Amino acid sequence: MFKSVGNTGDRADVNGVTMTADQLIADWRSVTKPDTYSSSSRVQDRLFDLYAEVQSQPAGRLVENWLSLTIQRDLFSAAEILELLDQIQAQLASPVSTSS
Repeated sequence: MFKSVGNTGDRADVNGVTMTADQLIADWRSVTKPDTYSSSSRVQDRLFDLYAEVQSQPAGRLVENWLSLTIQRDLFSAAEILELLDQIQAQLASPVSTSS
């Protein structure tokens, strides 16, 4: 579903359209309706697209953890997904510390 373009500043290619992490999150939010559930395969597809964008950032670890959950579960609630997207956006907005 995605192809990586480089190491930093990657853009996910979704159906021939190149999207940034913010665009992927906005798109996912727009199709996530309150009080609904998404299958693990649908969540996994979106997480893989998002992972292509954030794998080298701190948010990448959060996406990895959620990818492992898609193997263990069948359904995810809209509330869970929206909370995840909030967490990812917060991590993306936080300045990255370069100190050791």
